[in-house]
Amino acid sequence: MFLPMFGFPCAFGLLDVLWYLCFVHLLCVFYFFFETCCKF
Repeated sequence: MFLPMFGFPCAFGLLDVLWYLCFVHLLCVFYFFFETCCKF
């Protein structure tokens, strides 16, 4: 996977950023779920 810097349409860059944000959000959700389970 690569990050488009220049020479690519703005729409493609926006989709890439949204995909990255969704990936980080999923990681945070899994981390929070793991921490909650470990506390019990």
